[in-house]
Amino acid sequence: MSLTGMAPVRGFLLLLLLQPVSGMAMDARQVIERAAGDVMAMLEKEAAAGRSGTEDAYSLVEAHVLPYFDFDRMSLLILGNYWKDATDDQKSRFQSGFKRLLINTYASALSEYSSAQEIAYLSTITSPSNPDVVIVPTEIRQQGSPPIAVAYRMHRQDEKWRVYDVAIGGISLVMNYRASFAGQIREGGIESLLSSLASHNQ
Repeated sequence: MSLTGMAPVRGFLLLLLLQPVSGMAMDARQVIERAAGDVMAMLEKEAAAGRSGTEDAYSLVEAHVLPYFDFDRMSLLILGNYWKDATDDQKSRFQSGFKRLLINTYASALSEYSSAQEIAYLSTITSPSNPDVVIVPTEIRQQGSPPIAVAYRMHRQDEKWRVYDVAIGGISLVMNYRASFAGQIREGGIESLLSSLASHNQ
């Protein structure tokens, strides 16, 4: 897999562009829907003001999508033992580079959004051993194409639900990046991965 990760990951942002929700308390599914409402409201505001472009897309993703991610947990899951062996500076640089990678990927997906797409929210699956860990399964549906399964692995931390993995078509985003990044680290060390991330993000 290339550094940019799975191409279908763009379906994740496309899902977050849909279906606003109202109400006070939010469960895990409503968090996904709320992210959609935030992004759509900002897109409509920018369009009404006659503003658009790459920088606007980056700002929208950074402000209204990334706060729903648990990057500490994602970093640990992706790098595994390499995370434990990394210095504080390397950990900080990895998280910064990985966030920028996701921002770049999701911002480019904004241009692919189609109002013809519909989202089906399926029944949330709660871990039998931990009620604070759930999977929110969804499907992106569009006429003439098979549905794309997108499942959000989330956990509740400090009374907030946050995403720590996304599975698209049954393929885990975290596990794909884990395999890709581990190969780079084995070949050139963690500094090689950090340099690759920095170069790609430029």
